[in-house]
Amino acid sequence: MVTDAIVNCYEVLGVTRGATAEEVRAAFRLRSHMFHPDKYENYAEPLRGQLVAEAVKEFKKLTGAYEILRDPVRRAAHDRELARGVRVAAPATPARRARATEPDARRTRRAAPPPSEEPTREPNPRILVRPERLDFGIVSPGAIGQLSLRIENVGGRTLFGEVACDKSWVTLSDRNFISNQVVILANLNTSGLHAGQNYTARITIKTLNGGDESIPVTVRIAAVAEPQLAGVPSLVEFGEAVRGRRKVRTITLTNSGTGVLSGTVKTLLPWLSASEMDFRGNTVSLDLIADTSSLVPGEHSGKVVISSNGGHRTMTVMVKVATPVTGEALAPRGLVEANDDAVNRVASAPPGADPAGPLPRDVQRALLARIQRLEPETDWEGDFLAAIAQLVRAGRPLARGELAKVYEIEARAAGK
Repeated sequence: MVTDAIVNCYEVLGVTRGATAEEVRAAFRLRSHMFHPDKYENYAEPLRGQLVAEAVKEFKKLTGAYEILRDPVRRAAHDRELARGVRVAAPATPARRARATEPDARRTRRAAPPPSEEPTREPNPRILVRPERLDFGIVSPGAIGQLSLRIENVGGRTLFGEVACDKSWVTLSDRNFISNQVVILANLNTSGLHAGQNYTARITIKTLNGGDESIPVTVRIAAVAEPQLAGVPSLVEFGEAVRGRRKVRTITLTNSGTGVLSGTVKTLLPWLSASEMDFRGNTVSLDLIADTSSLVPGEHSGKVVISSNGGHRTMTVMVKVATPVTGEALAPRGLVEANDDAVNRVASAPPGADPAGPLPRDVQRALLARIQRLEPETDWEGDFLAAIAQLVRAGRPLARGELAKVYEIEARAAGK
């Protein structure tokens, strides 16, 4: 059987074309251990079964590549195939090779199935890492810090991978992952670093089936007393938003050095703005505002550059614009347009009273739909909305104060 494209065995194992036999063997051992069945014992069904099935597919692909590259004859043939750009075929038996050499063109044409008969292939995983670099900026000796790194699978199937850093002053929250989206926290500890020096490190993300990435990490240790910009996240996610709405995320800039911190904020996209373009102070709250009015449905990203007398930092910001659904816009005042009377009726009941039994099904569904679309700005609001949703699911009447708070959050969201 001929595959749809060249299967590059070097890419499968993550080695270069000039890798030695020992390097090929080491790469196979490093990657194959992640497919051991014991790694999935802590996952509940049906996820465990899905992961095992995915691991079996990847292990076959890994083993096939290793079998080719460990054999000098097959490796040389594979190199020739890659150089010619031909599609890689499964090894042929003697009988198949004899038939393939026959000069009968009609037989050759019959041997190839028509395109419509080829099975549909699920796309391979493909890794995407953001941001492309991590910069802790200027920090004082002994300082600590933390930046975020987002790893995402923009292909198909499930992504298997490992994360490592080549320097001990950066530690990672996770060492391996089996997921299509994960956020890795890079923690900085400068206790062993010297003042006045610049340091670099490299975070390596190796996946078994979606490619590899390498992310540079930099930090400067201040030599003298000076302002030092801190509190700047490397990644700010606005989450999902309905087109036409504004979303706000607040960050706090701080001075971890001495003196007074001052600087400017520059957004590099028209849909992204900041509440303060110039700042001065050692603790500055800054609102980042994403206006989705001009954005099409899908994921969008941009950059925010902060320049200051305590260093320069760049933030990656991301927002996902949802596809609008006709008739689902938020009401300016009320969770359910057609059922406000019913909502107010159940809300007005005195404590312990049941004016009309459980909430009607249509009111219950509409209330839940409205509540679930609201986006809290604080942890307290998130807990409050979760508790209200639980009451609604149970058919419990809402107090007027609870309903008023929901109206308040809804009205704020409608105004953004």
